[in-house]
Amino acid sequence: MIDYKRRLGVKSHINAWLINKPKAVLLIIALIGVGLVWIGDYLTGPYLSTSIFYLIPISFTAWWIDQKTGVAISLISALAWLITDTITSPIITNHVLIPYWNASVRLGFFLIVTFALCSLRQAKQRQEDMVAFMVHDLRAPLSNTLTSLGLLKEVLPLEDHSAHRLIEIGIASGQRVFIQIDALLDLARLEHGKLPLERKAVNILDLLEQAISQVSLMADFKQITFLVEGCPAETAVWADPHLSERVLVNLLSNAIKFSPENCPVTLHIAPDGQVVNFCIHNDGPGISPLWQKRIFQKFEQSPAQKAQASAGSGLGLAFCKLAIETQQGSIWLAAPNTNGTTICFTLPLAPENSST
Repeated sequence: MIDYKRRLGVKSHINAWLINKPKAVLLIIALIGVGLVWIGDYLTGPYLSTSIFYLIPISFTAWWIDQKTGVAISLISALAWLITDTITSPIITNHVLIPYWNASVRLGFFLIVTFALCSLRQAKQRQEDMVAFMVHDLRAPLSNTLTSLGLLKEVLPLEDHSAHRLIEIGIASGQRVFIQIDALLDLARLEHGKLPLERKAVNILDLLEQAISQVSLMADFKQITFLVEGCPAETAVWADPHLSERVLVNLLSNAIKFSPENCPVTLHIAPDGQVVNFCIHNDGPGISPLWQKRIFQKFEQSPAQKAQASAGSGLGLAFCKLAIETQQGSIWLAAPNTNGTTICFTLPLAPENSST
């Protein structure tokens, strides 16, 4: 089994860092890239071609800045390549038109790459905006539905157990959809580093109580209980309470979904140096080794997950990964000693709890 505890989510951190940088900083990075490629191309001469690496700063500019800047970097790269040919390839310079013909062909290729990447970036952004708009508009009618079901439950006679049961199923299903909607909305904001954090000392027991209360109806349907182990009463983590609660809700709802009926879900919490380890275990079918590397990727679901009647969107664990890493924690799939699945994550210990 593979332990993912040390996977740091480098890609997501780099993306968030680049998105938050001014265009001037990104332009300087691109120009430095062009300069480094030009130096390498000049030093190697015509014997070892390194000119293809001009595509790196060109692609970077087209994706992270804009089309006009991408065109400018393409022109600069083609010119730098022309200068290198003129200096290092005297045979070519004996033919007046050849260097300029080569430069125009290279520029055309650079521009094709620039326009293609800019179009792809714009299409991706339009798709994200449309999905976010549509999903956001689902919240209001869903909220009204849940409120109506709650009011209807209050006015029904207590003796009508079947009606109460049906309403509870509707409420639990609506809450599950709410979890998926929130994950979809905030996943893009986390990827772009635009989700504001309000980190503070959060008592672990309070955090667990709030998360468990949100999934209690789902657990009741399958007669599942929660066993909390090793949680010191006064321990607090340094975290965003809302974001951390949603991580727990996602992981607990997954555990409930894949647990057999009448089987408990175990939560083991223990301080470990400057962090607190959270491990959530269920006795479900487990995850095959072939899928263990992919469970924290967007829209990825193992065959066991897809076989579930209530299969989700494949976004929950991707959201959890970004939410935990944004708070300077880590999340991983633990190597199981028994049947089932154990997912663990860490959050920093609150300053007042940290060892000196």
